[in-house]
Amino acid sequence: MRLRQSPICAMFAALVFSSSVVGSFETARAQQTRAAVSAPQGSVIFAVTRRGDAAYEFEPIAFYGRGVFKGSIAGDSSAAELTRFANSYYKAGQRYRLIWGGAEAGTVVAKQSQKATDCSKAAATADVQTSIQLGGNRMALATNSPTLGLAKSSRRAPTDDERAQVKTHVERIFREKGVPAAALDKLKTINLTATDLNNDGAAELIGTYMIKREGTEIFIDQLFVLAEPATGGSVKIAVARHEQLKGMDFTDPESLESVGESAFQTEILLDQLDVDGDGTGEVFTISYSFEGTNYTIYKKGKQGWSAVQEFHNYRCAY
Repeated sequence: MRLRQSPICAMFAALVFSSSVVGSFETARAQQTRAAVSAPQGSVIFAVTRRGDAAYEFEPIAFYGRGVFKGSIAGDSSAAELTRFANSYYKAGQRYRLIWGGAEAGTVVAKQSQKATDCSKAAATADVQTSIQLGGNRMALATNSPTLGLAKSSRRAPTDDERAQVKTHVERIFREKGVPAAALDKLKTINLTATDLNNDGAAELIGTYMIKREGTEIFIDQLFVLAEPATGGSVKIAVARHEQLKGMDFTDPESLESVGESAFQTEILLDQLDVDGDGTGEVFTISYSFEGTNYTIYKKGKQGWSAVQEFHNYRCAY
């Protein structure tokens, strides 16, 4: 997908960020990238997607080492950094373990780095050997680690009862966020996945919902949720991230109509994987913005779930 730059976003960035702040940010990011790429024993986590032309791509989300998630290269990393990464990880024929439902489910074979292209400079094309049907909102992870993802795969469609229970919570949250009750009949499920994050035999439910309201103004309310099993066979919401998009912010009506498709302007599940070995899988999500891809990693700690890394990978803009 070739992504469009929002004039509003560009103007806002120019007004808010001074050149000194931007320079400091880029310096810090470059240092983080060099440290991550040169980490000798870190595990690399990749996102695996399938483009509209049916070609597979994979790109790094994070490095993990010494108990922490680290930054990754991105499309706006320097040519030298992109070359170093490609030489280390994108040699033709290099093989990585495809992760689906927190477990190995196939192989990703690198074909060619895209570092010299106009867009997706941090990604590479790949052959994917798996029985999983990827494409659209069905994406996966990959890793170079030989030890991650050795558990039994857990990723399935939810039952009717699970759907109904999550929907009840979602409607309540939308009302609390100011969505009129009359608009709830326009509720659309972008996706909902059942996956057992802690291998206790009871699935968590991860999904994304959208309501589009059209009138004198257009509003698109979106909600990303993670629901955990509760007593009596019920579920409780552990993560709820609401976002409202306004039609006036979309200069191109075609872009507005594409919201929710293949993660465009919509946070959806990539997959889960227990990277830190604490017994509960981290949840990885993706959303495509106007200029790139946003990745978030959620981890459950003593105080509940939180986002431990949010990473923007610049791809291109026009």
